[in-house]
Amino acid sequence: MHVHNIPSLQGGAKQPQTARKVSILRCKMLISLGGLAALASLESLTISECPNLMTVVPSDDHHQSSGGALLPESLTDLTIKDCGFLDTYMGRCLMGLARLSELRLLKCQHMTSLPTVEELMHLTSLKILQIEEFDQLVSVGGLHVLLSSLRFLTVLECPGLFTDLKAAADVATDPDVDALSTPDHGLSLLACLGVDNFSLLPILLSRKGLESLTTLCLVRSSQNTAFTREQEEWFQHLHSLRFLIFYKCERLPSLPSNLTSLTCLKQLHIRDCPQHMTSLPTAEELMHLTSLKHLSIEECELLVSVGGLHVLLSSLQILGVLKCPGLFTDLKSSADHVATDNIPDVLDAHSLSSSFLHLDIDNLSLLPVLFSRKGLLASLSELHFKESSQDTVFTREEEEWLQHLPSLHTLTFDKCERLPSLPSDLTSLTRLEHLHILGCPQVSSLPTLPMSLECLKIRGWHPELERRCQEGGPLWDLIKHIPDRDFI
Repeated sequence: MHVHNIPSLQGGAKQPQTARKVSILRCKMLISLGGLAALASLESLTISECPNLMTVVPSDDHHQSSGGALLPESLTDLTIKDCGFLDTYMGRCLMGLARLSELRLLKCQHMTSLPTVEELMHLTSLKILQIEEFDQLVSVGGLHVLLSSLRFLTVLECPGLFTDLKAAADVATDPDVDALSTPDHGLSLLACLGVDNFSLLPILLSRKGLESLTTLCLVRSSQNTAFTREQEEWFQHLHSLRFLIFYKCERLPSLPSNLTSLTCLKQLHIRDCPQHMTSLPTAEELMHLTSLKHLSIEECELLVSVGGLHVLLSSLQILGVLKCPGLFTDLKSSADHVATDNIPDVLDAHSLSSSFLHLDIDNLSLLPVLFSRKGLLASLSELHFKESSQDTVFTREEEEWLQHLPSLHTLTFDKCERLPSLPSDLTSLTRLEHLHILGCPQVSSLPTLPMSLECLKIRGWHPELERRCQEGGPLWDLIKHIPDRDFI
């Protein structure tokens, strides 16, 4: 049920008592939540852009059945966004919500502190908490009592939390803070933390809490300096970290340099960090990521060096590099940077090529930038050429790299809207079974194909391509041996 622009929620019989989902949106005249507590079946509630809400507070006399609670105890999902005076009654809004599993608090402009321990300790089922755009927030209140059940925590755009950083950090590192949590659980359940500044780590969590994290996301950060010594020190407590994500950090000049504790890290994703990041970390900084299986780098426009990428190739299974045009500013020097003689002797050709399986790129010229020699791609089974802006045919050098993929099983061209043609000859790919051409409307012909091919899937094709592939058409002899031909 969606409610727009009403002055009151009172109405008894007029309310759908069995409603399970209610959205109250842009009700500028709404001043009270009176009546919501009566919706005993309500599970999901969104209250957004109601600026005068709670200028009148429902009295306990009118809500004796709910014990003074403003919202029904049946709620499992609650979102409150930009609701003026409601911020100052947040503790009462959360009263009795023992079943609540997801809570999103957005643009609470008047709130200076999260609710107290006493107000939050009843949210024993809470798994997801999102806090964004709290301009005046200077205290996390009783947040630590939620960490015995919380799995996902996001805190973004709360600049006031840094007004007394040292005091907040002292509280977070106090050993007594952990004692306030349930002894059986401690802080071990929190798995994922999303922040826009790593200085929030000591404010939100104790050392014990950091050690339990498996996923850390730095999102929409405005940080424009290298990581400080203090930030790097807290980074060293992330012993359980499996997933590390940097997203839309447009001014960040570099990644953390001290990665020695991240020996359990499985995936590293860097996306949309365009303005200042020019290089990946060095070999000395990356060599400790011995468990890394998946690395993706997207939309880093000024990236001109892959740094010490080669030291990861002994463990890496999946690599994606998309929309990083700076890597082509000096193609030869980039390739020289990862020259064979820079690779440690312990990483012989076999160990480098035995595990690498999947590659996503938007330009075949990246291959000599990312790999020092063609033999390193011997184990590659899937190559996805995707979202490319290339508008020219493949060069001889680019096509030559395709001749050194003896294990390739799947080749995909995806969303290459300007690509005029595919590589001219794929017959050297003797193990190729799947060829997918998706969203490539300029491609009007097919290359010579290997006899191993079992599936040809084409979607978003050139108007002439399907006609040419029909029986009796000029391309029929190229594809007639393929059992599964699918024009979607």
